Amino acid sequence: MQESRSKDGVADITRQIGMDSRWDAQLAALLLLSCAALYLWESWPLRYLMDDAYISMRYAYNWSHGHGLVFNPGERVEGYTNFLWTAIIAAGMKLGADGVALVHRMSVLSGLFLLGSSWWLTRTLLPGRRSLAALAPLLLLSSNAFADAYSSGLETTLYAALVTLAVAASLSGKRWQTLWLLILATLTRPDGVMVAGIIWGLPFLWVLVQRDGKLARGWLREPLVYAGFLLVLTACRWHYYHDLLPNTFYAKVGGLPLRLGLLYLRNNIASGLLLLLPGALLYSVRHSWRDPLPTLVGAYALYVVIVRGDPLGHGRFLLCIEPLLIGMSLHSLATVQRPLTRGVLALLLLAQVPWNLYALPSFASDFSQDDDRQFPHSGKREQALDHNVFGGQLTIVRLCKTLQDKFPHIHSIATVGIGLEGYCLEGRTIIDLVGLVDRTIARSDSPLEHDQRLLLLPGHQRTNAAYVMQRQPDAIQISRFGTATRTLPCIQDLWTNSDFQRHYIWNEKLSLYLRRP
Repeated sequence: MQESRSKDGVADITRQIGMDSRWDAQLAALLLLSCAALYLWESWPLRYLMDDAYISMRYAYNWSHGHGLVFNPGERVEGYTNFLWTAIIAAGMKLGADGVALVHRMSVLSGLFLLGSSWWLTRTLLPGRRSLAALAPLLLLSSNAFADAYSSGLETTLYAALVTLAVAASLSGKRWQTLWLLILATLTRPDGVMVAGIIWGLPFLWVLVQRDGKLARGWLREPLVYAGFLLVLTACRWHYYHDLLPNTFYAKVGGLPLRLGLLYLRNNIASGLLLLLPGALLYSVRHSWRDPLPTLVGAYALYVVIVRGDPLGHGRFLLCIEPLLIGMSLHSLATVQRPLTRGVLALLLLAQVPWNLYALPSFASDFSQDDDRQFPHSGKREQALDHNVFGGQLTIVRLCKTLQDKFPHIHSIATVGIGLEGYCLEGRTIIDLVGLVDRTIARSDSPLEHDQRLLLLPGHQRTNAAYVMQRQPDAIQISRFGTATRTLPCIQDLWTNSDFQRHYIWNEKLSLYLRRP
């Protein structure tokens, strides 16, 4: 009789657990579908792409039309850092796809991929807590760094998704899956090397501490395959471009004060990541140093300080660690025992969405609100989605059409914003004044050696006016002399160059400098 009652009790508990599991799965599915619907509603309309996206599109266009993987035909310079993204665009163009529409669809799919990856990572951290894991993509969706990245037309969301999945695979012990994800991430962005070093380096260091030779040989298998891949990639780069690193590395790194990187990190933590830090810190304290998540977060924080961030300031360089921070915070919320601590973490996570959309710390000057619209509109979000800065892209499109129709004799143009202009003016030589696609300018002096009153922006600090004059461009698209008190180093360098003053004259109709006949 007692045995029968005991069996009935176990059956009741089993049925209750099964029911709870079904409700948990249904709630998770509802949250995920809601997140996907909200994302597609916001991302589906075609917006202005970031100017840098058109750089990859021009490379892809030239590649797909038989000119090679180059920005200007005949000039082999690796002015991109997203080979996989550019290769996909080139393949689509080869099949006849329109470049802008293709990149937009790729961006939408990549954003959806990242949302799914953030859910998968959190589910890996919290097995059996599906509904709680399903909150991860909703929190990420509210991020302005995410909005800025998925609407830009760049590879940022694809890279972040691959890194997130690689971390999840490594935590699950899926070593070959981790290897292939890291290879794809490295093909998407060179920073994948740093991620691979952390994911494999920490466990291997532990193996060395244990002094287990057999275990060490087992851990070396996948890293050696990855090292072989890096050797092949570097050999191909050297063979085609005669450089060991992408040209953008030389153009962007160095020549800027460290405070720019620190300000970038501080502003974007305050504007979006601040409320995730307590849960992530608690996770770090409670887990072994071999866990790659805290080390990756710290490494990327240091990385953005070293490279000084990016000019737009919406935190897209930190996007790849945001899913990690969300997963760590949700894990702390689910596993902490003290009710007070759990309550505080729950309140912080609840506040994360309005903090992302509306919080404007007094020193985070990169964000602004639109006062003409009422709640729930977020000017902060609107700015993150808008890449047509001051309406500049419309002006460039009109200029390119005028040059094509009325100035066929202009074959070379020197400018700063080379992306959209280069994509619209296919077949014409574009001289990049800041050196992203020019080897000589990328290795020129830093602006701090010229004038510390210059406008210093990451990736826009290089200049070499004498070299530009040697190339004798037919037109130079910069602002008119004396119209701005603070300018980029390359513009100030040209204004003060005697050859420029002697050979170029301002054209009021085109709003650029033309070479004298």
